Amino acid sequence: MRISLAPVVVISGAVLLLTGCGSSSSSSAASAAQPACDAAAVNDAVITAIGKDSSLRQISGLDCKDGWAVVFPTIGPTDASTDGEIDITLVLKAENGAWVSVDRSAVCGTSPSGDGSPAYPSDAQVPAELWRGACQTN
Repeated sequence: MRISLAPVVVISGAVLLLTGCGSSSSSSAASAAQPACDAAAVNDAVITAIGKDSSLRQISGLDCKDGWAVVFPTIGPTDASTDGEIDITLVLKAENGAWVSVDRSAVCGTSPSGDGSPAYPSDAQVPAELWRGACQTN
């Protein structure tokens, strides 16, 4: 008895085309350019931002939107003592598929002076959904 592999090859090819395997799509290219929004993905940017004189203890908060991230790390001295631990706020921006730290004063915009809670500045670069956490915290 002889078995032909032609139907198997045709079916396999059709399955690959239907599932998108073997072809590149714009959505996969876009997701590759956008880094993940998790502690592991922001870790290197946080360590670079805090410098060699401090040690990252933990990331206690993280929020992302449209290529921007607000990170709330706890940092401390490099000797591993708990004296001097503080919580800080970092703003990160996605660049070339990785997170990089940016100067908060450069991306938060100019807050209008006045009474009441601060309004989202028209010259802010940080998305409005992240602005309070990014720009109105420590």
